[in-house]
Amino acid sequence: MRKLLYSIFCIINLLLSLCFLDRYLYKKNLGFCIGHIYSTLPYTSSWTLADNSLLSEQEVSSLFNQPFRYLGKGHQTVAFVSEDNCYVLKFYRFPSHMRLQPWTPHLLAYQYQEKRKEIKKYNEQKLQDSLSSYRIAFSQAPEESALLMIHLQKTKDPLPTVTLIDTAGHRHFVPLQETVFLVQRKGDLIFPSLKRWIEEKKTKQAQHLIKSLFDLIARRMENRIEDKDAVLSKNYGCLGCQAFQLDVGRLHSLEKKPSRQEIRQEQIRICKPLEEWLKQEDENLFLFYQNLIIADDN
Repeated sequence: MRKLLYSIFCIINLLLSLCFLDRYLYKKNLGFCIGHIYSTLPYTSSWTLADNSLLSEQEVSSLFNQPFRYLGKGHQTVAFVSEDNCYVLKFYRFPSHMRLQPWTPHLLAYQYQEKRKEIKKYNEQKLQDSLSSYRIAFSQAPEESALLMIHLQKTKDPLPTVTLIDTAGHRHFVPLQETVFLVQRKGDLIFPSLKRWIEEKKTKQAQHLIKSLFDLIARRMENRIEDKDAVLSKNYGCLGCQAFQLDVGRLHSLEKKPSRQEIRQEQIRICKPLEEWLKQEDENLFLFYQNLIIADDN
């Protein structure tokens, strides 16, 4: 009997040690786990696109014939940058109850606990909203979002297997047809770019970027697309001097085309942090910003 109890004690200790080790490695890897990009969701015809790529087969093959290194993660996606530093590959991060593992956390709680049922319902709606947003961005604003390719569900499409390298240097070989992913041109964030140009006294580039940001918001609104998460500092970027929609996960279609006044209000709302930042950083660019608003109001 003692031997049996001792064996049970050792097994429990081993399992607890493995759990602690798993959490330690997960945190050390900046919260990335390869299992989070695979799901048990069935194929749905409504998420099938007639054309999901702006690239030729040869360009797709060439693109994924290079490794992608871990770049960072957001609320819905985890991102990897290509070895040539020209492209970003974003995968949807599925919540635990949608993943492949049958022993996922809170497995029974999602069936019986009211709080977990609400979380499950929220996650399911969030997935639908995100997929809809990706489709809007790719089909209606590919240039404004710098999107080159999207894949909205697990399919049997003949797609390449891509090599992902995490922060620990481990390589993961991912069959793309089994994931939800986006391919986007790699750009820079707005504020660091403006800061660099101010320091380098490249006023023309900075002015062009500010103007293109206003134009980007106007074009999006004219296409009846609204951004529900329009945080300028992290969700907008630039390719050279051209602004683009970096985060495409919170877009939705408007019922009617907004008026010129509504577009102007949206530009001012989104760019308010930029106005305050320019006021502190560069007087000439601040005046340029103010003149943009005045000129468009006339």
